Amino acid sequence: MKRPGPSGRDVRRPVPPKKWPPVDLINWNRTLALATGISLIFGLGFSPQMCVRKVRVVGVAAPERAAVTEHVRSVRGISVWNLNRQIVESRVVNLPNIASASFDTNLFGRGVLKVEYREPVARLTGTRNIALAYDGTVYRTSQDLTQLPEVQVPATDMQGSTVMLGRIPTAQLAYVAIRARNLGPAARGKIRYSREGGIYLDYNNKQIVLGQALQLEEKIDMILALRRADPELLDRIKVLNVMAPNNPAARF
Repeated sequence: MKRPGPSGRDVRRPVPPKKWPPVDLINWNRTLALATGISLIFGLGFSPQMCVRKVRVVGVAAPERAAVTEHVRSVRGISVWNLNRQIVESRVVNLPNIASASFDTNLFGRGVLKVEYREPVARLTGTRNIALAYDGTVYRTSQDLTQLPEVQVPATDMQGSTVMLGRIPTAQLAYVAIRARNLGPAARGKIRYSREGGIYLDYNNKQIVLGQALQLEEKIDMILALRRADPELLDRIKVLNVMAPNNPAARF
């Protein structure tokens, strides 16, 4: 509101300064709660109750038990917050027979290590304990391989009992071993890989010629189709050639 001054001019009435409520710059309750939480976390993190104290191992057979137990002992006493589970798993997987390992812990210091073994599908000719796994891995094992088919590779591709993996299509040979289970009399045959790169299935003085490690699915599908049409075919032939799967040839 304006009022006339002594000179007759309007003069604004002075406005009193606005009073602000007092402000607490520090929320002490919140700060105290945060500090308590941080102290609790650090206290638990370094508490013996939060360290690995007991580990249960699942799926380990006797031959690997000692080695796996040694790896498990190495993590006891380590805080679950500082434990690198992948290191434990990789150490166990490095054992020849082990295909995968999974290690989990809880906040109370208990852990579980689950182990899965490689599945052998064939054994290397001339050996008792060198296996070919379903994925083509060649490894030394304590598993019983006597009931599996043999895989023969050229002597020039062997170094002792080790296969020169760069030259041998081990994954394809493993595939043939798996599919050969359905080939009746040829199921227990010898899978032979030649120096020229051909794959042969030898059984009972008979031979199935697969040729190069190409179109193996089509080639074995053709053998199965021929056997369905003539269940005695693989017993009667001397040579069955499916190098060209659409044009098989048999010699009796």
